[in-house]
Amino acid sequence: MVQGTVANSAAKETGVTVNGSIAQVCGNQFVANHVPLGNGQGAITASATDVAGYTAAAEITVTSSATDYVMVSPNIESGMPGVEVMLYVRQDFQRLTRQRYPTY
Repeated sequence: MVQGTVANSAAKETGVTVNGSIAQVCGNQFVANHVPLGNGQGAITASATDVAGYTAAAEITVTSSATDYVMVSPNIESGMPGVEVMLYVRQDFQRLTRQRYPTY
């Protein structure tokens, strides 16, 4: 998840994407879920575009050292109470640990 602030001096409605993923904007705050980041160094770029077509972007370089993870993702981002949601589980285990139990 990437979150931040966005300000438009002309007070125009502004949309934000983070590495191509559409962010949810509320007031001057934005949040983007499911922004992929591989191991090692990588860039995170937030781009803002207002209704007049003006754009601005900010980029930071981050380093990720995650080796094992389990990601649980819903098939939808939001909904009204009573909505049915399907969850998807994705894993990337680079090192597996096995336990052996001796037999007697």
